[in-house]
Amino acid sequence: MSEYTDVMQQFPLDPKPDIPVFAKFIDLYYSKRGKRNIPAWSDFRIRDFIGWHANMALSQKEGDDYRFRIFSTGFTDLFADDFTGELLCESMAPGHVQSSKKHFQNLVQGPKIGWVKGRVPVENRDYLPFEVIDLPLRNDENEVVAFIHLLGVTR
Repeated sequence: MSEYTDVMQQFPLDPKPDIPVFAKFIDLYYSKRGKRNIPAWSDFRIRDFIGWHANMALSQKEGDDYRFRIFSTGFTDLFADDFTGELLCESMAPGHVQSSKKHFQNLVQGPKIGWVKGRVPVENRDYLPFEVIDLPLRNDENEVVAFIHLLGVTR
């Protein structure tokens, strides 16, 4: 297997980032912003996720971490575990926790859109390539309090 390095990037909201595998959902996300900087979870309807249901997760801020409220079958299959109800950083390998915390701090402070590309190591199988986009969501005070995570499997 060739050497593979995980990539974590943060994109400013303007201009709209060009991430081809997520382009249609990014357009939807921007349409939900209205005159605000970022949308709220309540701006979305279940039909907005048609085609993405199997590959989406929702996490909400809890302390200095984010708890998964939704963790779809696509994420469960990729990570070989269902992390619904689990904290995001607690679900990661120890070597990835600090970089992930920094990634989400940068997304909140921006606010920014996050993009992660890498390979998931799971016991008794090959490393599986993936892409995830992290889209911030606001509360009534315009604070980032949640994220929509979409999985674009690149195999």
